[in-house]
Amino acid sequence: MKLRYYNLLAGVLLMASCEKELPSVDTPSFEVSTASTSYKVGSVVKFNITGTAGIVSFYSGEPLKDYAFRAGRIVDAGNAGARLSFMSAVNLGTQGTLSATVPPHLKVMASTNFSGNYDMSSIQAATWSDITSRFRYAINNTAITSNPTPPGLPVDISDLIVAGKPIYIAYKYVTLPQGVNGTARTWSITSFQVISNKDISVAGPAINPTITNYPGAGFRLVDQNPVTAPARSSLTTTTINLLGNLYDAVNDAGNDPLSENWAISKPIFTNTIDLGPDKAVAIKDQAKATALIDHTYIYTQPGTYKATFVALNANLHDSKEIVKEITITITP
Repeated sequence: MKLRYYNLLAGVLLMASCEKELPSVDTPSFEVSTASTSYKVGSVVKFNITGTAGIVSFYSGEPLKDYAFRAGRIVDAGNAGARLSFMSAVNLGTQGTLSATVPPHLKVMASTNFSGNYDMSSIQAATWSDITSRFRYAINNTAITSNPTPPGLPVDISDLIVAGKPIYIAYKYVTLPQGVNGTARTWSITSFQVISNKDISVAGPAINPTITNYPGAGFRLVDQNPVTAPARSSLTTTTINLLGNLYDAVNDAGNDPLSENWAISKPIFTNTIDLGPDKAVAIKDQAKATALIDHTYIYTQPGTYKATFVALNANLHDSKEIVKEITITITP
């Protein structure tokens, strides 16, 4: 017991000693200036830097790179609507005729009154819009974009959205009896993305924020015959794999039902979009011994931007930062 006490006491004394060896840090000495506050689009803006700091980060002031939104950016998209895109690939099997416009097995569905209960009875009780024909599909195992006229825009689904309600997107996979219709094919869906029609750009080309992507959509599988003829569909971190039940023509030929297997997203809200914090670019870290004397940046669109530099000194127990801002006007 005494040995344990002395070991504990030694640990406390060691920690206290270490803390004494890590004094508080100094506030960075840091200043930024430019030769002008007005530049033309495409010109190099040179920020002259004096002083020292261990870590320096830069916010250009452009959308999604604005210090004012460092804690998070919530976009009120109102009734701007949304667009949907994904990629598909198909492999193996013989069932159905492969077509870029009428894919065998697969349908793309949307609902605004699905209850959110992921079971077949709830799916059947909901009203689903079949939007399969709005997209194009792979005819082999080479993934292609769903945009019907490449490099066209993602497909608009604004007409499906009901104010105040979320929308659910689903992939409905139907396996016909395989004994007479051929073996089931494997469909893979990747790069799922719903993009808002809301433009958050300052000027120039539109910047449309992403409402959700595949990881955020939280797809879940629902199988019509999970016990007697379970589908072999699966979800990975990047892909929805849709595949019918295993058909055994020799040992279990009678077990050959028409079967549905659904992959359904979680509710997708299009009117309010949480984009998370705007991001800075690190232009100096503590491992870089040389002094930072300038930083250059090129703005590609006209507008007025608040360029922000965050200078930080830090150790394990303390940190101090200073923020410097310069308003830059970019003309056409």
